[in-house]
Amino acid sequence: MNKVRVVEVIDSQSVRIAPKWVARRIGSKEKTAGDVIIIDKFRKMTPRHEDKIIKRLKILLLEKGVFLMNDHVEVNGDKISVVADIVLDRTEISYYFPEFKFEEETELV
Repeated sequence: MNKVRVVEVIDSQSVRIAPKWVARRIGSKEKTAGDVIIIDKFRKMTPRHEDKIIKRLKILLLEKGVFLMNDHVEVNGDKISVVADIVLDRTEISYYFPEFKFEEETELV
Protein backbone atom coordinates (compact mmCIF):
# COMPACT_ATOMS: atom_id res chain seq x y z
CA MET A 1 0.00 0.00 0.00
CA ASN A 2 1.18 3.50 -0.82
CA LYS A 3 0.58 6.40 1.59
CA VAL A 4 -0.49 9.71 0.04
CA ARG A 5 -2.20 12.93 1.12
CA VAL A 6 -5.57 13.94 -0.33
CA VAL A 7 -5.38 17.58 -1.43
CA GLU A 8 -8.72 17.89 -3.26
CA VAL A 9 -11.99 16.04 -3.70
CA ILE A 10 -12.69 16.45 -7.41
CA ASP A 11 -16.05 14.71 -7.59
CA SER A 12 -17.86 11.73 -6.08
CA GLN A 13 -15.49 9.29 -7.77
CA SER A 14 -12.04 10.89 -7.71
CA VAL A 15 -9.54 12.76 -5.56
CA ARG A 16 -6.32 14.65 -6.17
CA ILE A 17 -3.30 13.41 -4.21
CA ALA A 18 0.25 14.37 -3.35
CA PRO A 19 2.78 13.18 -4.23
CA LYS A 20 1.94 12.36 -7.84
CA TRP A 21 1.84 8.82 -9.11
CA VAL A 22 4.05 7.69 -12.00
CA ALA A 23 3.06 4.95 -14.44
CA ARG A 24 4.52 3.42 -17.57
CA ARG A 25 2.93 1.26 -20.26
CA ILE A 26 4.35 -2.25 -20.45
CA GLY A 27 7.07 -2.30 -23.07
CA SER A 28 7.44 1.49 -23.11
CA LYS A 29 10.15 3.65 -21.57
CA GLU A 30 7.88 6.71 -21.52
CA LYS A 31 6.46 7.55 -18.09
CA THR A 32 3.22 9.33 -17.33
CA ALA A 33 2.63 11.20 -14.07
CA GLY A 34 -0.64 12.29 -12.54
CA ASP A 35 -2.27 13.24 -9.31
CA VAL A 36 -5.83 11.97 -9.72
CA ILE A 37 -7.01 8.71 -8.17
CA ILE A 38 -10.33 7.17 -9.16
CA ILE A 39 -11.98 5.56 -6.14
CA ASP A 40 -12.72 2.07 -7.39
CA LYS A 41 -15.90 1.27 -5.47
CA PHE A 42 -17.39 4.70 -6.15
CA ARG A 43 -17.18 4.48 -9.96
CA LYS A 44 -20.70 3.11 -10.33
CA MET A 45 -22.41 5.75 -8.22
CA THR A 46 -25.40 7.48 -9.71
CA PRO A 47 -25.49 11.30 -10.02
CA ARG A 48 -28.29 11.63 -7.47
CA HIS A 49 -25.82 10.70 -4.71
CA GLU A 50 -22.99 13.00 -5.82
CA ASP A 51 -23.46 16.00 -3.48
CA LYS A 52 -23.82 13.83 -0.39
CA ILE A 53 -20.75 11.76 -1.28
CA ILE A 54 -18.59 14.80 -2.08
CA LYS A 55 -19.47 16.46 1.23
CA ARG A 56 -18.60 13.36 3.25
CA LEU A 57 -15.41 12.66 1.27
CA LYS A 58 -14.22 16.23 2.00
CA ILE A 59 -14.86 15.79 5.73
CA LEU A 60 -13.14 12.40 5.83
CA LEU A 61 -10.21 12.85 3.45
CA LEU A 62 -9.10 16.43 2.83
CA GLU A 63 -5.53 17.05 3.94
CA LYS A 64 -5.31 13.61 5.52
CA GLY A 65 -2.87 10.82 4.90
CA VAL A 66 -4.49 7.77 3.36
CA PHE A 67 -3.31 4.50 1.88
CA LEU A 68 -4.01 3.32 -1.65
CA MET A 69 -4.88 -0.36 -1.74
CA ASN A 70 -5.36 -2.58 -4.80
CA ASP A 71 -4.12 0.30 -6.95
CA HIS A 72 -3.87 -0.43 -10.65
CA VAL A 73 -3.51 1.39 -13.94
CA GLU A 74 -6.28 1.49 -16.53
CA VAL A 75 -5.58 2.54 -20.10
CA ASN A 76 -8.26 3.98 -22.37
CA GLY A 77 -6.67 5.02 -25.64
CA ASP A 78 -4.05 7.62 -24.73
CA LYS A 79 -5.51 8.24 -21.27
CA ILE A 80 -3.93 6.50 -18.30
CA SER A 81 -5.84 6.43 -15.00
CA VAL A 82 -4.96 5.05 -11.60
CA VAL A 83 -7.81 3.30 -9.82
CA ALA A 84 -7.59 2.30 -6.16
CA ASP A 85 -9.40 1.63 -2.94
CA ILE A 86 -8.72 4.28 -0.31
CA VAL A 87 -7.96 3.29 3.28
CA LEU A 88 -8.29 5.83 6.10
CA ASP A 89 -7.20 4.80 9.60
CA ARG A 90 -7.09 1.11 8.58
CA THR A 91 -10.65 1.27 7.24
CA GLU A 92 -11.61 1.10 3.56
CA ILE A 93 -13.47 4.33 2.75
CA SER A 94 -16.73 2.70 1.58
CA TYR A 95 -17.29 1.64 5.22
CA TYR A 96 -18.15 5.28 5.97
CA PHE A 97 -21.01 5.11 3.45
CA PRO A 98 -23.23 2.36 4.93
CA GLU A 99 -26.32 3.58 3.13
CA PHE A 100 -24.87 2.49 -0.21
CA LYS A 101 -24.28 -1.01 -1.53
CA PHE A 102 -20.85 -1.65 -2.97
CA GLU A 103 -21.11 -4.75 -5.08
CA GLU A 104 -19.44 -5.77 -8.29
CA GLU A 105 -21.56 -5.32 -11.41
CA THR A 106 -24.41 -3.75 -9.42
CA GLU A 107 -25.60 -0.17 -9.44
CA LEU A 108 -25.84 1.45 -6.03
CA VAL A 109 -29.32 2.11 -4.71
